[in-house]
Amino acid sequence: MQELLKNLWNDELGNLDFNYEENIFNPELAALILCANELNYKELLNLKTYKQYLNTDSFFELKMKQIAVLNSIHNNLLNPLEIIFYLEKLKLLKIKENIFTYLQNTKINSSKEFNNNFKKSQDKLENIYKNLQQILSNELKDKLDEFYTQLISKDYKIAFSGIFNAGKSSLINALLNQDFLGVSNAPETANLSVISYDENEKIKVNFYNEAEFNALKTQASLNEELNKIFNIDFVGHKSVEVKINELYDYTSANSSISIFVKDIEIHLNNEYLKNKINIIDTPGLDDVVISREQKSLEFLKTANCVLYLMTCTQALSIKDLEFLTSFAKNNPNSKLVLVLTKSDLISIDEQIKLKEYVKNRFNNELKNLDITPNYELFCVSASEFKKDNSKGEINALKAYLNDVCFNSTSSQEFINSISEKFKNLIDLEITLLTNINNSLKLDKNEYMKNIENLQNENAKKLALKQELEISLNEYLNKDYKIQAHELSFLAKNQAARIFDELNYDKNYSNEKVRNVIFQGFKDLLNGLNSSMSNKFLNDFNEIKAKLNITKDYEIIFDKNKLQEIFEEFEKIINKLDLLSDKSENAINNKLNAIYLNINLNFFNFSEQKQLANEFLKNEFFSIYHIEKININEFNDENLLSLNTQKIEKLLEIKENLK
Repeated sequence: MQELLKNLWNDELGNLDFNYEENIFNPELAALILCANELNYKELLNLKTYKQYLNTDSFFELKMKQIAVLNSIHNNLLNPLEIIFYLEKLKLLKIKENIFTYLQNTKINSSKEFNNNFKKSQDKLENIYKNLQQILSNELKDKLDEFYTQLISKDYKIAFSGIFNAGKSSLINALLNQDFLGVSNAPETANLSVISYDENEKIKVNFYNEAEFNALKTQASLNEELNKIFNIDFVGHKSVEVKINELYDYTSANSSISIFVKDIEIHLNNEYLKNKINIIDTPGLDDVVISREQKSLEFLKTANCVLYLMTCTQALSIKDLEFLTSFAKNNPNSKLVLVLTKSDLISIDEQIKLKEYVKNRFNNELKNLDITPNYELFCVSASEFKKDNSKGEINALKAYLNDVCFNSTSSQEFINSISEKFKNLIDLEITLLTNINNSLKLDKNEYMKNIENLQNENAKKLALKQELEISLNEYLNKDYKIQAHELSFLAKNQAARIFDELNYDKNYSNEKVRNVIFQGFKDLLNGLNSSMSNKFLNDFNEIKAKLNITKDYEIIFDKNKLQEIFEEFEKIINKLDLLSDKSENAINNKLNAIYLNINLNFFNFSEQKQLANEFLKNEFFSIYHIEKININEFNDENLLSLNTQKIEKLLEIKENLK
């Protein structure tokens, strides 16, 4: 590596760290980085697009990125042949020939050990938690336990989606390094499956309750083919634990019970899952049962990373493109990964060209919709990986997922938030110990007077705390959600209007009906969104002021989510023949069936409410925390010394939290 870099930069390397690692997975980006040398770097760094793509305008950082690329190649995260493919396109940029020679002869390390920054930080905080358990007073220990539970409960979701028979089971097996899922026992696409860690392995099949099933049945009535499938009476089933070889009996389309299955919970004693990884295998995204499709979409939105699978022999169909562009538009911050499976069916050259085709076509589609591309692309073969785990891109995919889950900005922000909570508890304990020590330094009369003042202050503070706690709890229990009767009322009005216009205009078309329905739906939701978000903000600012909380906190409402509901609703009504039965009652029933299953959890503001509630509870605890003062404990001559030692230890722990 050093010889290559010396040649590229004519020995002008400076103080570089040749062990520097920054995982790079994009071969096109790698080629742009490696093409830079002493002859062309000034021209390249003067190019705005080059600087933006590489996210640097620094000569030193450019060389460090080259080290990162070369280490990524060495660690089997990049295919040298693919980088050569892109470098060939850049030959006009005065590329030095020895870079091609290096890439053709480079050696790959097949045993890359992934760096888990989150686990390291989590272990560090766990040790700090144990130390604080020995020092903090009882009430603060309870709060410490609450924050520690948040720390160890943090999990990561990797969701799989894509076309049928794209090799999801095989890829999941490769990630788990365990032949668990097979063709004969993998849950079929109509059932959502969640695979998570448990020392005691078990599989649990969950079923719809009567209300949930009847909602599906009502919805199925809108589709002739589905209506035949769901034209059965509800049969109640309790959740049941089954063995792996029995699972197919509950999920197969040939099974009479499968129609009542809601989802599958699979718990495995597996090292990969032990890191709090949950793997979500979603049903098909072209499911005509609206609520099942929406359930899949909801899981995808909450995932840390979404893997969309397509086979190398059938990549980026119209159906794929429709989902991917919609997902990219409505989830701009989500980590989307396109995975081309069964790469062993085509040659390396064909794989490179296929990836180039997929990227160009997808990027052009995103560009037409004014969407900034934000995804990674891998071409994998689970069967090849099973024979030799040093081959193919599954190692690179594993490393990418590791970075998304454990080395991401969001993971670091979570660790920082727990650290801050620990610091706040330390500050509260230091304040208490300092007050006690100040009292101990006084003579007896001053000491008793000071203790009495502290107790009086605490009594006033307690009375105020109890009064404000009632208001806080009232706010915490508030709900912000759309009422079902509002949509029922809308359906009734729309059905009456459509029925009247049908009597007036015999040529009244489905298109006109859809326009009436869609516009009414948009008007209602836009109005509700405006009024409910304003009420949310007003209520929050009111309780914040009442609790005397001065710390800033911003609530952000995602307007894209409302647009996403509109697009989903439009897609649903465009599939339906709303005038197959022109009676007012039939139209009303169809509209109710649609509205009943549109996912309007957006109006719960659940994520914003949860974060706001946590902020208020933590600030309230910090401001109104009252530590009980026991006069008897001040008789201990050694207490001053012990408290001083505790304060020193707490300051040391706080310093370690930085």
